Amino acid sequence: MRSNIVSFLIQSSMNHEDRISFFHQIKGFLSGLECNYPFFEEWLDKVFREVSNGRRCIIVLMDKTGNVIAGLAILKDTIQEKKICTLRVAKEYRNQGCGSYLIERAIEILKETMPLITVSEEHVDDFKPLFHKYGFKIEDKVKSVYNENKYEYYFNKPYQKKYVLMSIKPQYANAIMHGSKKVEFRKQIFDVNVERVYVYASHPVKKLIGYFDVDHVICENPDKLWGDYNKVGCISKKDFVSYFNNCSYGYAIAVKEVYRFAKDYQIAEIFGENFQVPQSYRYINNIKTIRVLTSL
Repeated sequence: MRSNIVSFLIQSSMNHEDRISFFHQIKGFLSGLECNYPFFEEWLDKVFREVSNGRRCIIVLMDKTGNVIAGLAILKDTIQEKKICTLRVAKEYRNQGCGSYLIERAIEILKETMPLITVSEEHVDDFKPLFHKYGFKIEDKVKSVYNENKYEYYFNKPYQKKYVLMSIKPQYANAIMHGSKKVEFRKQIFDVNVERVYVYASHPVKKLIGYFDVDHVICENPDKLWGDYNKVGCISKKDFVSYFNNCSYGYAIAVKEVYRFAKDYQIAEIFGENFQVPQSYRYINNIKTIRVLTSL
């Protein structure tokens, strides 16, 4: 790295006025990212707030000769997540060791040799040589997280699936919303990280009616599931046995908090005209869709 480039760490202990001065420059430096990441400015404002409370910090490389930003890395440092949220080097400073310095400093600060970092498909090839140097590996690629039909690549850690859309027969969907059905029986189950299930009442209703938060998931043989949960499953034994016919095990999703929407929604109103409703469940990954759902 050039001798005229110096490093600053913007963190909670930095003088407030100095932080504000840096923030204005950082916002300008990253201004081109709005087209790739929806709500980017809003997210950046959140970053600045979380620098104040110690949840994030920012490594900034400055060119002393022009007092301009040469590169930076935004880090999230919490118990739940060690992440390089943004890594950028200005074009005129690339291939000079700036990227390597930022990664090595990030590893040092986060105390994590393999921190999570994600890259859009348009830029993944640009980052691969640098990431290969540190043994960073692609663990996941997820479609339409930020932009429709575009992949986001997840290095070092897999994508954490938190939301699903689940098709449920209307009588069971309504029982969940009323609070009488405390478990949802399933032959197949979603990722262990899922926190919330959005409920689509299937034929003949065909509407999105609300959601429930997942308490935990039980895996047992069907006889055991019936014995433990038949009183809160809101299903007849005949239908239960028919559903789990020839299954050696099944799942019971324990319902936590329930929220019914003020109105029922056509699926196209939330997910678009071309969305295919799943027979069982489907992960909800798109940040714009999640924003809409959480505002209902």
